[in-house]
Amino acid sequence: TGSYEIATTNDLYAGGISYNIILFDGFSRQNEYKISDIAHNNSMLKIKLAKEELIYNVKSLYVALLSLNEQLTSQRMNTESQTNLYKKVLQEYKLGSKSKLDILKSKNSYQESKSNEDKIQANIEILNSTLSMLIGGEEFSNISDIEIDMDKENIKQSSINELSRFKLAQEKNKISMKKIAKAKSFYYPVVDFKAYYGY
Repeated sequence: TGSYEIATTNDLYAGGISYNIILFDGFSRQNEYKISDIAHNNSMLKIKLAKEELIYNVKSLYVALLSLNEQLTSQRMNTESQTNLYKKVLQEYKLGSKSKLDILKSKNSYQESKSNEDKIQANIEILNSTLSMLIGGEEFSNISDIEIDMDKENIKQSSINELSRFKLAQEKNKISMKKIAKAKSFYYPVVDFKAYYGY
């Protein structure tokens, strides 16, 4: 019972249950959820845009291939006519009505036409390979003519809101705005409710 003795308690413990809920956090969590939703929409738009670009590229290459096939047919006809002209000039040279310069000009035209034909053929093979790659590695060699209807009355102008790139930009802008709102939420006080019951 002296002054050096300190009053103590033996085997002190407390048991109970605690419950804590945030009532207000400056809309931080709400903005976080909205950012997640917009990011999901953003991903879906990117997938859609990739598909649209693939379809557009395949269509463009196919139309270019059709055009090159038409050019090749015309160029072959031109090469054939240049060959016939060259043969006639050779015959006329032998008869004495054409000069050697005429033979060189005719031969040059024939070789130039043949060279253009080879270039077009090479471009067709390149486009075939590119199309094969775009459609998943399947061999692409057969093409058939298609009709392209350019009737202005049947062409519908799509609204800019329907374009995937524009929608993608809009979604990115929404994400930026929500991130700004989330950053501003840190200026607000956090209000929470805590309850405890125990013994």
